[in-house]
Formats: sequence, C-alpha cells, structure tokens
Amino acid sequence: MDRVFTVAGFGHGRHRNAGGWLARAGQEVVLLPRGQTARVRGLQTHKKKIERAVPGSRVAVNLSGVELSDVHRSDTLTTPGWLTPTMLIDVRLQLLADAPHPLKHDAEVKLFHGAAEVTAQTRLLATSSLRPARKAGPQFRLSEPLNVVKGDRFIVRLPSPSLTLGGGLVVDPHPATAIAALSREVIAHLETLARGSPAEILLAEPRRAGPMSWAT
Repeated sequence: MDRVFTVAGFGHGRHRNAGGWLARAGQEVVLLPRGQTARVRGLQTHKKKIERAVPGSRVAVNLSGVELSDVHRSDTLTTPGWLTPTMLIDVRLQLLADAPHPLKHDAEVKLFHGAAEVTAQTRLLATSSLRPARKAGPQFRLSEPLNVVKGDRFIVRLPSPSLTLGGGLVVDPHPATAIAALSREVIAHLETLARGSPAEILLAEPRRAGPMSWAT
C-alpha cells in the first residue's frame, strides 16, 4: 500500500499495486502486519470502476470494516492466512561498485521494501565485511515485522548519512535458523534457495526440517 485516504460517502480507500494478488468486490481481506480484517467494497483503476483487480495493475481499493487509523502506508492487503509477517530474512545482497565503504557484520542499515522502511541488523554468514561490488547472502534481523515473500526485491541504505549501499532479493522470508547457529549446512541450504532448480528447492525444505511424525 502506498497511499491511504478517505472519500466522503465512500469510506476508506488506498492505492496499491496488485502484485500477484487477485482482488474482487465483496472479498474478505486482511491488513498486515497488524492482522485487521476488512471487506472490499469496491475497486477502481485509473478512475474506472472494476469488479476485480488482476496482478500487475495499480488499484484503488474501497475498504469497509476498519477505521482510517487502522490503515497505514506500507501495509499489505491480502487474503486471510496466506502471508505471515517476519522479523528475520535471509537474502542475496549485492553492494554497489561505488558504495561508500564495506558493509560490516552487525552493521545497522535501513531496508526499503515496497513502501516500507525498517531498520535492520546485518548478520554476515561467511565473512566479517562485504566490499563494494561484491555479493553475499546475509541475514537481516528486522526492527519490526515486514511482509515479504521469496523473490521480493529490496534496497539497503546507511541510516546516517543516508547513502545507498546496494540491493538484492529475499531468499528465505522465514529462516528456521538464526545466524548464531550458523553451519556449513545452513550456508549450503541458502545457496540452494538462491540458485537451485525448482526440484532442488523443493527437496531442501524437508531436509532442513528433518524427521517429522506421521499425522493421522
């Protein structure tokens, strides 16, 4: 969500990019990360009323069942039960060639994802610092919940002075292992998620989870 507003007689509206989501009038939705539920009263695109929003379109959504104070820029509107906010993400990051200095382990950065801006602590996996123009697979510990899915892109900047360091994509939005438990197996798993084939990625998840009991 990139803008929130009220239209007299019509309730709360908001602008968003539909992404991979298909929205219909009358549909029940949830606002993340706080989890408020609402209902879609109507949809518009380029000031034209529509019955459903298709992926990739920019849409104004008229919501009922929530107060204006419940809706915030950078919220995610989605179907209930589909997306879970996270405080920890594994990523693939590349620094710019003209980045002002290396990115160090434990460094604090500003992470920009969609319309969201959160503070993040950098946890490098196999090195104490990342030099300009180099790639790595760090883990970011976030200061507040973020709504992301695998493959989402982001930008990182220094908090002060505000300078862009680089960007990348989300490899794992819900890591099972924090950086304190780093091992060669963890690094290999992240490499598979970032570069593996669909079959390799599918097999990586049960290998990471280990044996599970049979549910009856």
